Amino acid sequence: MKILKYPYVDRSNLLQARSDLPWPEYARPRSYWSAPFIIDEEVSRDFKAQCDEIEKPQKDLLKDQIEQELFDLASTKRRFWTAEYRFLEKILPLSLLTFYAPSFLYLSRNMPPRQVTQRRQVVRKYIENQNIGSGRTVSKLSSYFTRSSVLFFPADRLIRLTDRFCILARRSADQSVRMTRYRIMLKLHLLQVMTDQELCEYFREHQSYQRELELLSLLSSRYKIETTEVLRMTFGKFDQLVGLPKYPDKEKTSSGRRKTRPLA
Repeated sequence: MKILKYPYVDRSNLLQARSDLPWPEYARPRSYWSAPFIIDEEVSRDFKAQCDEIEKPQKDLLKDQIEQELFDLASTKRRFWTAEYRFLEKILPLSLLTFYAPSFLYLSRNMPPRQVTQRRQVVRKYIENQNIGSGRTVSKLSSYFTRSSVLFFPADRLIRLTDRFCILARRSADQSVRMTRYRIMLKLHLLQVMTDQELCEYFREHQSYQRELELLSLLSSRYKIETTEVLRMTFGKFDQLVGLPKYPDKEKTSSGRRKTRPLA
């Protein structure tokens, strides 16, 4: 994309996109809350704003279609669900927004606004009783999760997934320069140790993978990440940190060690 003020820096293959990846023809996008941690700083916020601007024409078309579907609701209910959709439009990329649109319309017809409010109160109180830290990032994440979780998750999974969110919030609480650099290096490290199949299952679609590379290019430049810093990291630590799913052993070598993508 290369549209922001921060220069693109090639980090010696670390940011080079792999070719001929086995992307599935149809894949469910990754959940908005599935990230292992959040990098919340100027570069990532600018990047999201630029992506939103690029997707705006398509998002506007989708919004018009959603609002037409909501038009036959009672006025109070219509205003409630219109506001909820505009919130989702603010936080979600187009791919996820499109994926969630049918479920959103189903909820708008079958879930009373009072029920939405009550479930949010439960989630909010639950999060308040967890030790997830404080600060602007945690406060923003908690607010976004509380509002969106009721729309994304069924009642029988809500608390379990709120527990997972609390882990995400704790991991993301410290947004210092030191921790931001460490998180960037972990992401670069992950791109190197994942097999092609794991990479496709992690990102689900080529566009998400490409955007990750573009953002990491900007972040690496801004925080002066050196290739040697990433290569010195111990392999496997990222898997332990994010709790990535285990994949079949077909990618292991005859010695029993999992193959990784070469750096050159």
